[in-house]
Amino acid sequence: MPSIAVAESSIVLVLFGIVGASVGSFVNVCLDRLPLQFVTDSQSEQKISLLFPSRSFCFSCEHPLSWFENIPIVSYLLLQGKCAHCQALIPQRILWVELSHALVYLLSWSFISNRFLMILVCLHFSFWMICANFYWRKIKFPAHVVIVLLLCFFFITIFLGFHAFER
Repeated sequence: MPSIAVAESSIVLVLFGIVGASVGSFVNVCLDRLPLQFVTDSQSEQKISLLFPSRSFCFSCEHPLSWFENIPIVSYLLLQGKCAHCQALIPQRILWVELSHALVYLLSWSFISNRFLMILVCLHFSFWMICANFYWRKIKFPAHVVIVLLLCFFFITIFLGFHAFER
């Protein structure tokens, strides 16, 4: 019979994996909306940004997603990668970004003892996922933002010390 400490540790691990998948879901919103942020739709004349529209929607039929269509990883699998309203294919990138975030968050919780550094590693991974996707899609990303964040992460790592990765 597993001890209470093992059960608590497993619950925390699962919860942190869910947090990772949720952050991955937000990264997907960034990947979909940031390139369109300054482009107006010819029909509605409304700009798409990270804040508007506030709910996720299908880019094919513009149907707002219900809460159960927005559960990271689970919804993609249950909907079999298709919109529930118009049956348009949802990009596989959505699933892979959420899965990779869940995995990185789980691994960081398991192997990085310094929790502040662990959070920085997770956020840094998310940022680089966005940068890599922009590069892959040939979308210009401000170089000064990349340089500043890279330097910040570097100096924080030096300040905290590399021993934070040891258990």
